[in-house]
Amino acid sequence: MNGKQQTMLFLSKDGSLHEGTIFMPRSMGYGANLIRVTPEELRNDAGLFLKSLQKEAELLHPDVIVLNYDPTYLAEMSGCHVQMTSPYVWQIVSHSLDGREAEWADFSITNLADSGRLSLYRDVLTMMKKLSQTPVFSLVPTPLTLCRQLTGDSFLQKLAEKDSQWEELMDAALYVISDTLKVYLEGGSEGILFYEDLSGFETAQLNLPSNLIDFYRTLYNILKHYQKRAIFWMCGTPPEGANVYRHETVIGTIAGIDSCIDFKETDEQLAQKIASDLNQVKRSQSFVYSPLILPQAQPEKVLALVQQVHSRKNEQVGSELVAAANS
Repeated sequence: MNGKQQTMLFLSKDGSLHEGTIFMPRSMGYGANLIRVTPEELRNDAGLFLKSLQKEAELLHPDVIVLNYDPTYLAEMSGCHVQMTSPYVWQIVSHSLDGREAEWADFSITNLADSGRLSLYRDVLTMMKKLSQTPVFSLVPTPLTLCRQLTGDSFLQKLAEKDSQWEELMDAALYVISDTLKVYLEGGSEGILFYEDLSGFETAQLNLPSNLIDFYRTLYNILKHYQKRAIFWMCGTPPEGANVYRHETVIGTIAGIDSCIDFKETDEQLAQKIASDLNQVKRSQSFVYSPLILPQAQPEKVLALVQQVHSRKNEQVGSELVAAANS
Protein backbone atom coordinates (compact mmCIF):
# COMPACT_ATOMS: atom_id res chain seq x y z
CA MET A 1 0.00 0.00 0.00
CA ASN A 2 2.16 2.80 -1.26
CA GLY A 3 1.38 6.34 -2.33
CA LYS A 4 -0.73 9.12 -0.95
CA GLN A 5 -3.40 7.69 1.31
CA GLN A 6 -6.54 8.98 2.92
CA THR A 7 -8.61 7.31 5.57
CA MET A 8 -12.35 7.89 5.74
CA LEU A 9 -14.82 6.32 8.08
CA PHE A 10 -18.47 5.67 7.32
CA LEU A 11 -21.30 4.46 9.53
CA SER A 12 -24.16 2.31 8.39
CA LYS A 13 -27.56 3.83 9.14
CA ASP A 14 -27.94 1.84 12.33
CA GLY A 15 -24.29 2.07 13.32
CA SER A 16 -22.89 3.88 16.30
CA LEU A 17 -19.45 5.17 17.15
CA HIS A 18 -18.00 7.03 20.13
CA GLU A 19 -16.92 10.63 19.75
CA GLY A 20 -13.27 11.65 19.56
CA THR A 21 -10.17 9.91 18.30
CA ILE A 22 -10.40 6.31 17.07
CA PHE A 23 -6.94 4.80 17.48
CA MET A 24 -6.36 2.21 14.73
CA PRO A 25 -2.58 1.65 14.48
CA ARG A 26 -1.48 0.16 11.16
CA SER A 27 0.91 -2.57 12.23
CA MET A 28 3.00 -4.09 9.47
CA GLY A 29 4.37 -7.12 11.31
CA TYR A 30 5.14 -5.44 14.64
CA GLY A 31 3.57 -8.22 16.69
CA ALA A 32 5.13 -10.91 14.51
CA ASN A 33 8.58 -9.43 15.03
CA LEU A 34 8.07 -9.45 18.80
CA ILE A 35 7.23 -13.16 18.79
CA ARG A 36 10.13 -13.79 16.38
CA VAL A 37 8.36 -15.27 13.37
CA THR A 38 9.03 -14.57 9.70
CA PRO A 39 6.47 -13.00 7.32
CA GLU A 40 5.95 -16.33 5.55
CA GLU A 41 5.46 -18.19 8.83
CA LEU A 42 2.88 -15.64 9.91
CA ARG A 43 1.15 -15.73 6.54
CA ASN A 44 0.57 -19.46 6.63
CA ASP A 45 -0.01 -20.34 10.29
CA ALA A 46 -3.28 -19.38 12.01
CA GLY A 47 -1.84 -20.03 15.48
CA LEU A 48 1.13 -17.69 14.95
CA PHE A 49 -1.14 -15.13 13.30
CA LEU A 50 -3.42 -15.15 16.34
CA LYS A 51 -0.50 -14.87 18.75
CA SER A 52 0.85 -11.87 16.84
CA LEU A 53 -2.54 -10.16 16.80
CA GLN A 54 -3.00 -10.74 20.53
CA LYS A 55 0.43 -9.25 21.23
CA GLU A 56 -0.44 -6.12 19.26
CA ALA A 57 -3.80 -5.74 21.02
CA GLU A 58 -2.05 -6.13 24.40
CA LEU A 59 0.71 -3.59 23.70
CA LEU A 60 -1.02 -1.03 21.47
CA HIS A 61 -4.38 -0.79 23.27
CA PRO A 62 -6.16 0.15 20.01
CA ASP A 63 -9.81 1.15 19.74
CA VAL A 64 -9.90 -1.02 16.62
CA ILE A 65 -7.43 -3.65 15.46
CA VAL A 66 -7.34 -4.75 11.83
CA LEU A 67 -7.16 -8.48 11.25
CA ASN A 68 -4.94 -8.24 8.19
CA TYR A 69 -3.36 -5.47 6.11
CA ASP A 70 -2.66 -7.52 2.97
CA PRO A 71 -5.11 -6.51 0.19
CA THR A 72 -3.92 -9.15 -2.28
CA TYR A 73 -5.38 -12.31 -0.74
CA LEU A 74 -8.53 -12.56 -2.90
CA ALA A 75 -6.50 -11.94 -6.05
CA GLU A 76 -4.03 -14.61 -4.95
CA MET A 77 -6.92 -17.02 -4.37
CA SER A 78 -7.98 -16.21 -7.94
CA GLY A 79 -4.68 -17.29 -9.46
CA CYS A 80 -2.63 -14.08 -9.34
CA HIS A 81 0.99 -14.42 -8.27
CA VAL A 82 2.15 -12.26 -5.38
CA GLN A 83 5.58 -11.35 -4.08
CA MET A 84 6.77 -9.72 -0.87
CA THR A 85 8.43 -6.45 -1.90
CA SER A 86 9.28 -5.31 1.63
CA PRO A 87 8.57 -6.87 5.04
CA TYR A 88 4.85 -7.67 5.28
CA VAL A 89 4.04 -5.88 2.02
CA TRP A 90 2.88 -8.14 -0.82
CA GLN A 91 2.37 -6.99 -4.40
CA ILE A 92 0.80 -8.71 -7.37
CA VAL A 93 3.40 -9.56 -10.01
CA SER A 94 1.16 -11.37 -12.51
CA HIS A 95 -2.56 -10.93 -13.14
CA SER A 96 -4.71 -14.01 -13.67
CA LEU A 97 -7.22 -12.33 -16.05
CA ASP A 98 -4.87 -10.03 -17.95
CA GLY A 99 -5.45 -10.57 -21.67
CA ARG A 100 -8.33 -12.98 -20.98
CA GLU A 101 -11.26 -10.60 -21.37
CA ALA A 102 -13.55 -13.40 -22.59
CA GLU A 103 -13.40 -14.87 -19.05
CA TRP A 104 -14.15 -11.68 -17.15
CA ALA A 105 -17.92 -12.14 -16.93
CA ASP A 106 -17.52 -15.66 -15.50
CA PHE A 107 -15.04 -14.76 -12.75
CA SER A 108 -15.72 -16.47 -9.42
CA ILE A 109 -13.92 -18.17 -6.52
CA THR A 110 -15.11 -21.71 -5.80
CA ASN A 111 -15.75 -22.57 -2.12
CA LEU A 112 -14.78 -19.05 -1.15
CA ALA A 113 -15.24 -19.32 2.62
CA ASP A 114 -13.16 -22.48 2.92
CA SER A 115 -10.38 -21.55 0.51
CA GLY A 116 -6.94 -19.98 0.78
CA ARG A 117 -6.19 -17.12 3.12
CA LEU A 118 -9.83 -16.22 3.70
CA SER A 119 -10.27 -19.51 5.54
CA LEU A 120 -7.20 -18.76 7.66
CA TYR A 121 -8.35 -15.21 8.41
CA ARG A 122 -11.83 -16.46 9.34
CA ASP A 123 -10.34 -18.95 11.80
CA VAL A 124 -8.09 -16.28 13.36
CA LEU A 125 -11.06 -13.91 13.65
CA THR A 126 -13.15 -16.55 15.42
CA MET A 127 -10.38 -17.26 17.93
CA MET A 128 -9.56 -13.58 18.43
CA LYS A 129 -13.18 -12.81 19.28
CA LYS A 130 -13.05 -15.40 22.05
CA LEU A 131 -9.73 -14.23 23.51
CA SER A 132 -9.79 -10.43 23.23
CA GLN A 133 -12.17 -7.57 23.93
CA THR A 134 -10.60 -5.39 21.22
CA PRO A 135 -12.99 -4.75 18.30
CA VAL A 136 -11.67 -6.39 15.11
CA PHE A 137 -12.08 -4.99 11.60
CA SER A 138 -11.30 -7.09 8.51
CA LEU A 139 -9.67 -5.74 5.35
CA VAL A 140 -11.45 -6.34 2.04
CA PRO A 141 -10.47 -4.95 -1.38
CA THR A 142 -13.30 -3.08 -3.11
CA PRO A 143 -14.76 -4.48 -6.35
CA LEU A 144 -12.93 -1.79 -8.35
CA THR A 145 -9.61 -2.68 -6.73
CA LEU A 146 -10.11 -6.44 -7.09
CA CYS A 147 -10.84 -5.96 -10.81
CA ARG A 148 -7.60 -4.03 -11.24
CA GLN A 149 -5.66 -6.66 -9.30
CA LEU A 150 -7.01 -9.41 -11.55
CA THR A 151 -6.39 -7.65 -14.87
CA GLY A 152 -3.60 -5.11 -14.49
CA ASP A 153 -3.69 -2.12 -16.83
CA SER A 154 -6.28 -3.69 -19.15
CA PHE A 155 -9.13 -2.81 -16.76
CA LEU A 156 -8.35 0.90 -16.82
CA GLN A 157 -8.07 0.66 -20.60
CA LYS A 158 -11.58 -0.79 -20.81
CA LEU A 159 -12.80 2.03 -18.57
CA ALA A 160 -11.18 4.63 -20.80
CA GLU A 161 -12.72 3.04 -23.90
CA LYS A 162 -16.14 2.81 -22.17
CA ASP A 163 -16.15 -0.88 -23.08
CA SER A 164 -18.95 -2.73 -21.24
CA GLN A 165 -16.60 -5.58 -20.29
CA TRP A 166 -15.41 -3.62 -17.26
CA GLU A 167 -18.98 -3.71 -15.91
CA GLU A 168 -19.20 -7.47 -16.47
CA LEU A 169 -16.10 -8.04 -14.37
CA MET A 170 -17.33 -5.58 -11.74
CA ASP A 171 -20.58 -7.54 -11.44
CA ALA A 172 -18.64 -10.76 -10.94
CA ALA A 173 -16.23 -9.17 -8.46
CA LEU A 174 -19.14 -7.70 -6.51
CA TYR A 175 -20.50 -11.20 -5.84
CA VAL A 176 -17.11 -12.30 -4.52
CA ILE A 177 -16.71 -9.21 -2.32
CA SER A 178 -20.26 -9.50 -0.99
CA ASP A 179 -19.69 -13.12 0.00
CA THR A 180 -16.38 -12.14 1.61
CA LEU A 181 -18.13 -9.48 3.71
CA LYS A 182 -20.64 -12.05 4.92
CA VAL A 183 -17.86 -14.46 5.92
CA TYR A 184 -16.24 -11.79 8.09
CA LEU A 185 -19.40 -10.21 9.51
CA GLU A 186 -20.96 -13.56 10.38
CA GLY A 187 -17.61 -14.55 11.91
CA GLY A 188 -17.78 -11.64 14.35
CA SER A 189 -15.92 -8.81 12.62
CA GLU A 190 -17.04 -5.48 14.07
CA GLY A 191 -16.56 -3.77 10.75
CA ILE A 192 -14.79 -3.73 7.41
CA LEU A 193 -11.72 -1.85 6.22
CA PHE A 194 -12.26 -1.40 2.47
CA TYR A 195 -9.03 -1.00 0.53
CA GLU A 196 -9.42 1.18 -2.57
CA ASP A 197 -6.47 1.56 -4.94
CA LEU A 198 -7.00 4.70 -7.00
CA SER A 199 -3.42 5.00 -8.19
CA GLY A 200 -3.19 5.50 -11.93
CA PHE A 201 -6.50 7.32 -12.37
CA GLU A 202 -4.88 10.73 -12.18
CA THR A 203 -2.02 9.77 -14.54
CA ALA A 204 -4.47 8.31 -17.05
CA GLN A 205 -6.73 11.37 -16.62
CA LEU A 206 -9.63 9.04 -15.81
CA ASN A 207 -12.63 9.82 -13.62
CA LEU A 208 -14.45 7.24 -11.57
CA PRO A 209 -17.38 5.75 -13.51
CA SER A 210 -20.62 7.58 -12.83
CA ASN A 211 -22.45 4.34 -11.98
CA LEU A 212 -19.87 3.15 -9.43
CA ILE A 213 -22.36 3.82 -6.63
CA ASP A 214 -24.68 1.19 -8.11
CA PHE A 215 -22.04 -1.43 -7.34
CA TYR A 216 -21.05 -0.03 -3.95
CA ARG A 217 -24.64 0.39 -2.75
CA THR A 218 -24.80 -3.40 -2.41
CA LEU A 219 -21.87 -3.30 0.01
CA TYR A 220 -23.44 -0.46 1.99
CA ASN A 221 -26.68 -2.43 2.27
CA ILE A 222 -24.84 -5.49 3.59
CA LEU A 223 -23.25 -3.34 6.27
CA LYS A 224 -26.62 -1.86 7.10
CA HIS A 225 -28.14 -5.33 7.43
CA TYR A 226 -25.46 -6.40 9.90
CA GLN A 227 -25.46 -2.95 11.58
CA LYS A 228 -21.71 -2.66 11.15
CA ARG A 229 -19.29 0.10 10.19
CA ALA A 230 -16.78 0.45 7.39
CA ILE A 231 -13.61 2.42 6.83
CA PHE A 232 -12.58 3.31 3.29
CA TRP A 233 -8.82 3.36 2.95
CA MET A 234 -7.90 5.01 -0.32
CA CYS A 235 -4.47 4.74 -1.90
CA GLY A 236 -3.79 7.37 -4.53
CA THR A 237 -5.37 10.72 -5.29
CA PRO A 238 -9.18 10.52 -5.49
CA PRO A 239 -10.28 11.54 -9.02
CA GLU A 240 -13.51 13.23 -9.99
CA GLY A 241 -16.47 11.11 -8.89
CA ALA A 242 -15.05 10.26 -5.46
CA ASN A 243 -18.30 11.44 -3.86
CA VAL A 244 -19.36 7.80 -4.19
CA TYR A 245 -17.58 7.35 -0.86
CA ARG A 246 -19.85 9.94 0.73
CA HIS A 247 -23.13 8.60 -0.54
CA GLU A 248 -26.45 9.24 1.21
CA THR A 249 -26.64 5.53 2.02
CA VAL A 250 -24.26 6.16 4.90
CA ILE A 251 -24.29 8.63 7.77
CA GLY A 252 -21.57 11.25 7.66
CA THR A 253 -17.99 11.16 6.55
CA ILE A 254 -15.58 10.94 9.45
CA ALA A 255 -12.19 12.56 8.99
CA GLY A 256 -9.05 10.47 9.22
CA ILE A 257 -5.30 10.50 9.00
CA ASP A 258 -2.89 7.78 7.93
CA SER A 259 0.36 8.96 9.49
CA CYS A 260 3.80 7.57 8.65
CA ILE A 261 5.77 7.98 11.87
CA ASP A 262 9.53 7.51 11.73
CA PHE A 263 10.41 5.79 14.99
CA LYS A 264 14.05 6.81 14.48
CA GLU A 265 13.09 10.30 15.63
CA THR A 266 14.19 11.58 19.01
CA ASP A 267 11.69 11.35 21.85
CA GLU A 268 10.98 15.07 21.53
CA GLN A 269 10.52 14.91 17.75
CA LEU A 270 8.23 11.89 18.10
CA ALA A 271 6.12 13.67 20.72
CA GLN A 272 5.83 16.74 18.47
CA LYS A 273 4.84 14.62 15.48
CA ILE A 274 2.11 12.79 17.38
CA ALA A 275 0.82 16.03 18.89
CA SER A 276 0.71 17.61 15.43
CA ASP A 277 -1.29 14.67 14.08
CA LEU A 278 -3.74 14.69 16.95
CA ASN A 279 -4.21 18.44 16.79
CA GLN A 280 -6.12 17.81 13.58
CA VAL A 281 -8.85 16.12 15.58
CA LYS A 282 -12.11 18.04 15.71
CA ARG A 283 -13.85 17.34 18.97
CA SER A 284 -17.25 17.48 17.34
CA GLN A 285 -16.65 14.37 15.26
CA SER A 286 -15.06 10.97 15.39
CA PHE A 287 -11.61 10.68 13.89
CA VAL A 288 -9.46 7.76 12.74
CA TYR A 289 -5.79 7.94 13.69
CA SER A 290 -3.80 5.23 11.93
CA PRO A 291 -0.03 5.57 12.45
CA LEU A 292 2.19 3.10 10.63
CA ILE A 293 4.15 0.79 12.94
CA LEU A 294 6.89 -1.17 11.19
CA PRO A 295 8.23 -4.49 12.49
CA GLN A 296 11.55 -3.01 13.63
CA ALA A 297 9.96 -0.15 15.59
CA GLN A 298 11.59 0.23 19.00
CA PRO A 299 9.16 -0.96 21.73
CA GLU A 300 9.90 2.07 23.96
CA LYS A 301 9.03 4.44 21.07
CA VAL A 302 5.83 2.54 20.36
CA LEU A 303 4.93 2.69 24.06
CA ALA A 304 5.45 6.47 23.97
CA LEU A 305 3.11 6.69 21.00
CA VAL A 306 0.42 4.65 22.75
CA GLN A 307 0.71 6.63 25.99
CA GLN A 308 0.50 9.98 24.20
CA VAL A 309 -2.50 8.96 22.10
CA HIS A 310 -4.44 7.71 25.10
CA SER A 311 -3.43 10.71 27.21
CA ARG A 312 -4.77 12.99 24.49
CA LYS A 313 -7.97 10.97 24.25
CA ASN A 314 -8.47 11.30 28.01
CA GLU A 315 -7.95 15.07 27.77
CA GLN A 316 -10.64 15.25 25.10
CA VAL A 317 -13.10 13.30 27.20
CA GLY A 318 -12.33 15.49 30.22
CA SER A 319 -12.83 18.74 28.32
CA GLU A 320 -16.09 17.45 26.86
CA LEU A 321 -17.36 16.60 30.37
CA VAL A 322 -16.43 20.06 31.68
CA ALA A 323 -18.17 21.71 28.73
CA ALA A 324 -21.27 19.62 29.34
CA ALA A 325 -21.27 20.48 33.05
CA ASN A 326 -21.00 24.20 32.30
CA SER A 327 -23.70 24.22 29.63
